[in-house]
Amino acid sequence: NSSGSGCRGQCRACPLDEFVSVSDISSFPGSCTACDANNETTSGMEGSLQCTPKCPRGQFPVDNMNCEKCPLGFYKNTSGNTACTPCVDNETTGGNGATDASDCGPV
Repeated sequence: NSSGSGCRGQCRACPLDEFVSVSDISSFPGSCTACDANNETTSGMEGSLQCTPKCPRGQFPVDNMNCEKCPLGFYKNTSGNTACTPCVDNETTGGNGATDASDCGPV
């Protein structure tokens, strides 16, 4: 199930962009399931227990199913499930969903 239902019992590490959920110890260690094309596991972490949205540039994941635009004063220049980056001190963006540090400017 690529929806990432989480771990109900014992789990084992899976490769990046795959997860495992085992509900019955008799089936341990279970098998890894790939996230669907619009989801991924947490960047750089193996052994994830669920998939999260692969958000486009300028957006970040707010739960296990949705992305939102980076707020005012933040940007994100990569796709994936990482957080938005704040502009440097005394700078902000012209609106939500900024995709590059160059979108930041003086307050």
